[in-house]
Amino acid sequence: MTLVLLLAACGGASSETAPTSGVTGRTTVPTSVSAPRNEPAATADVPSATETTAVVPNAVATLTPTQIPTTVAVVKPTLAPTSPPVESAATRPQELSGQAVSVPDFELVAYQGEELLGGREAKFSQAFEQGKPVVLNFWAGNCPPCRFEMPSFQAVADKYDGEVVFVGVDVGLFTGLGDHESAKQLLDELNVRYPSAYAVSASALQQYKVVNMPTTIFFDSQGRVVARREGIVLEDELGDIVDQLVAGS
Repeated sequence: MTLVLLLAACGGASSETAPTSGVTGRTTVPTSVSAPRNEPAATADVPSATETTAVVPNAVATLTPTQIPTTVAVVKPTLAPTSPPVESAATRPQELSGQAVSVPDFELVAYQGEELLGGREAKFSQAFEQGKPVVLNFWAGNCPPCRFEMPSFQAVADKYDGEVVFVGVDVGLFTGLGDHESAKQLLDELNVRYPSAYAVSASALQQYKVVNMPTTIFFDSQGRVVARREGIVLEDELGDIVDQLVAGS
């Protein structure tokens, strides 16, 4: 009888003890397995090299050169001289000094420099009537990188005055980076004097495949694209490219 009671007591004690593996197996992650992570959404907010970042106007006044990325994307010209022109009257060749010049054209209205643009209301192709190389710069009034590089453009335009035609085209209305008033204020503030105008429609961006601001396209005197830069162009690089344009004209 005593032996039976002892065996019964041992069996009862064993059935009331819960296994520890069942509890710890649900709460402990093995060190050899990486825990899944939820990537923060903030990484998606960093713009890629080909994206145009929306600019907060109030941030323009506090921007310093060290806060502006100066890396310039070098892209092969997307508008090869041998590509067929767009079928429109605006892109028909113009006879300049016996040479035909054909460029993707668009309408613009001058803020300043009407005499070099061909009038207050003109077409971009009229800038080639001077028979000189042309530097086309797309910019906007509330674009900090544009603000940063424009003094350099003015300095180089002054150095090569009479040899190269600079044309600044405001596209703020089509990029969300300002309007005509903010554009004129920027020109006045930076004392920019080379020909500047605003594009009448977004066709200018489409024809020249502008996806970054600023974008600068360099033409020789015959209207052929010889270089293209997306992003800030520093003064030394700008001067080198223009010097080559002048030497080859």
